[in-house]
Amino acid sequence: MKTTIDKKPVKPVFKTTRFKRIKRHKSVFFRNPKNYYFKPLFFAFFLFTAIINTFGSTYETKSFFAQALISEPPVIDGTLNDEAWQVAQWDSSFVQYSPSEGANPSQKTEFALLYDKNYLYVGIRAYDNAPDSIVKRLTRRDQIDGDYVGVQFDSYLNRRTAFCFYVSAAGVKRDYFISNNGDSRDFNWDPIWYVSTTSDSEGWYAEMKIPLSQLRFNPEEINIWGFQVERMIFRNDERALWQPVARNASGWVNYMGHLEGLKNLEAKKTFDITPYTLASAESYEAQANNPFYTGRDYNLNGGVDGKIGLTNYFTLDFTINPDFGQVEADPSQVNLTAFETFFPEQRPFFVEGRDLFSFRVGFGDGDVGDENLFYSRRIGRSPQYRPAAGQDEFVYTPEFTPIIGALKLTGRTNDGLSLGIMQSTTASQYAQVDNMGSHSEILAEPLTNYFAARALQEFSEGNTTIGVIGTAVNRNLSEGHLDFLHSSAYTGGVDITQYFADRRYALISNIYMSHIRGSERAISRTQLSPVRYYQRPDADHLEFDPNRTSLSGAGGNLQLGKVSGRFRWMTAFLVKSPGLETNDIGYLRSADALFQVLWFGYRINEPFGIIRNANINTNQWTSYTFGGERTSLGGNINGWTQFTNYWSLSTGVSYDHDGLATSSLRGGPAFVTTSRTGGWMSLNTDNRKKLQFFTSNNYWKGNEGSFATLNNSLGITYRPHNALHLTVSPGVGNAVTTAQYVTQRSYEDSPVYILGTLDQTVWRMSIRINYTITPELSLQYWGQPFIAAGKYTNFKKVTDPRATHFQDRFEEYTDSQIRYDESSGQYLIFESGGNTADYSFFNPDFNVKEFLSNLVLRWEYSPGSTLFFVWSQTRDHYMRDGHFDFQNNVNELFSDKAHNVFMLKLSCRIGV
Repeated sequence: MKTTIDKKPVKPVFKTTRFKRIKRHKSVFFRNPKNYYFKPLFFAFFLFTAIINTFGSTYETKSFFAQALISEPPVIDGTLNDEAWQVAQWDSSFVQYSPSEGANPSQKTEFALLYDKNYLYVGIRAYDNAPDSIVKRLTRRDQIDGDYVGVQFDSYLNRRTAFCFYVSAAGVKRDYFISNNGDSRDFNWDPIWYVSTTSDSEGWYAEMKIPLSQLRFNPEEINIWGFQVERMIFRNDERALWQPVARNASGWVNYMGHLEGLKNLEAKKTFDITPYTLASAESYEAQANNPFYTGRDYNLNGGVDGKIGLTNYFTLDFTINPDFGQVEADPSQVNLTAFETFFPEQRPFFVEGRDLFSFRVGFGDGDVGDENLFYSRRIGRSPQYRPAAGQDEFVYTPEFTPIIGALKLTGRTNDGLSLGIMQSTTASQYAQVDNMGSHSEILAEPLTNYFAARALQEFSEGNTTIGVIGTAVNRNLSEGHLDFLHSSAYTGGVDITQYFADRRYALISNIYMSHIRGSERAISRTQLSPVRYYQRPDADHLEFDPNRTSLSGAGGNLQLGKVSGRFRWMTAFLVKSPGLETNDIGYLRSADALFQVLWFGYRINEPFGIIRNANINTNQWTSYTFGGERTSLGGNINGWTQFTNYWSLSTGVSYDHDGLATSSLRGGPAFVTTSRTGGWMSLNTDNRKKLQFFTSNNYWKGNEGSFATLNNSLGITYRPHNALHLTVSPGVGNAVTTAQYVTQRSYEDSPVYILGTLDQTVWRMSIRINYTITPELSLQYWGQPFIAAGKYTNFKKVTDPRATHFQDRFEEYTDSQIRYDESSGQYLIFESGGNTADYSFFNPDFNVKEFLSNLVLRWEYSPGSTLFFVWSQTRDHYMRDGHFDFQNNVNELFSDKAHNVFMLKLSCRIGV
């Protein structure tokens, strides 16, 4: 859950002000910055074309011949003593992938593969001369821990995708789908298959039965698939592969060996229908006379999920009236910026296959890396209109918008065309209003249709990929009070990925555009939003037009780099026009940007001395607005290493030069940010041990006393036995910011931008308990107490936001100019020196306390059929007090009655 401290909205003033066309100081900005946009790119080109690169090793492609069953199918019990396995051909030619690439493994492994018209059968013997040292940890599906083995099938032989089936020594499954040649792994793909494991004095064994209906392939007289077998010896952190792969290589699937001997396979189509029923009960503190908060609520619901194979290549997933009550809540945060917080998608229907629909606006990680043309959390979002309660009224607005249904068509043809189409419709959602017993409804979110289509065509054995995407959002705005929403929104894009020089180098590029339509109110709201702030008085390149009923924008990026070998590099350039708007179905933090980045790194994969493996990286970046204003210039150096005792260390230092914050004053003039330096370090102990510690620390300091932050966190993981996993990770951070935005007011027909010195302390702790009774039956608990307090002092107004020195950018109110009125909770400002306040603002201090928890009992009583019992509890407490008092804050948090939700959900798979 996100907690945002909002100020009362203030209508922006667009009159000519003393800030308009402010002179830019040469000490902070280039006189003609446009001349410098491409200098870093030219520098990178000439630098790296002069460097001799080190290339990774290559290995000969191996082949394994599958055998058709000539006897009764083996019984899947993990013993591998059936007649079929006695006559099978076994292969034991494994080599190390890590820690010592190409070396002989410390333990012998062998496998065999059989097939008939319906199934693949895989047997793996993981021999071990110390069987008591085999680590068998029980976990939930896809979260395997300890020793494991697995197989991977590139059944299309496209050298980009693979279906993966793994099992741990404890019998826990992990299955996932690889795309983008290993860059993406979808662990939410949960096929129906069967596996069993056993162990004895010689090691442990795995026996798999994989239905052909769970795979996609081209039915031919003789099939050849890409193929890989892997083993993890956990106590040595040793990975062994059947087909050797260089650790410095680019990609993964393209280096697989071959599985041959598959003859006359017939394609099987999936047909799974999974209806569900759900019963829930809620208890919470009742509100006097409020008919919507009586203290108890009950609900009974149901729906259907399905997966149908339309052809051998395409699968249709659908959901009708879905419910995602078992999904864990978002962690608490305090957001004091103007931007929306990004939270990852967790709902199973939208998570599975999401990589196909992804079209990244940015690159890398962090804020820029999260931006995407498709962000599925827009579907079923919280209602965007929340009516205020009038006199003698009570109002209830639901937390989410119900999804009527959703369809998702995905697949890949034999010619290398991957296609994804998603269609979803959300219902009209109403806020309920009660006025002294008289009941009425107000439309809070209109009937909305969401559509996304993505296609990727591969050429030249996957070395070239060309993709397109299109999205559309259409709303039924039948009521006038919702005319602040866009009536329709469209985005489209084209992306190209080109590998060359034996996949050692990559050129990645995309272009995209957006177009929105709506009322003058809706488009004005978009122009004035934090994404672009068209109303900025000092932005020559931006112009607010209150009469517009549509808005268009475009963008793109270009990346070029070396993606394999010990030494790697990447240079990239990003463009986002001011009018770009994707937030109806995508995620866009900010537009109006030109962004350049240069990265290079060096990897050490072979152990030496006390180092097991390591890497070091350095980055440089620069960004501008479309008006040529340089908003950032900085760089960092960072590294990571794992020691021979299996501890790991990550550290780095960073520097940002003076920049320009175009959003700090919430639509006011840009404010110069001072240079800053910072560093971070994290340390992890050996994760193979029952008791593990990890710590993370970072410190940042701004020049001229502008700000300072310090964050510390500690984690403890304890595994008292193989079925129980406990993790506790507390963290505390403090930040003192001298020029934190508070609000905007008007004085003498000019805007006044008010800042304050904010002393903010945040404490949180995450508690996780995982108890796995069997691979099919598990109990998971997650809880997070959260406390954030912020105290504002030394209020000031902005005078010269681009002044060379930090203290010259604002003027602090004197004691005679500011007075706090306890009764109204407002600060009164007497700028003119009279007895009547010239303007005022509410006390911005805050103290936010939340407790979130989820307890989930999951039982997969039959493959694909599950029973969930969920207990969710939330507590929250808020007051206008900026003091952080840990003991009192905790007491206040747990003094109020909790909101408890109990849910029982039963699903039953019907299919083949």
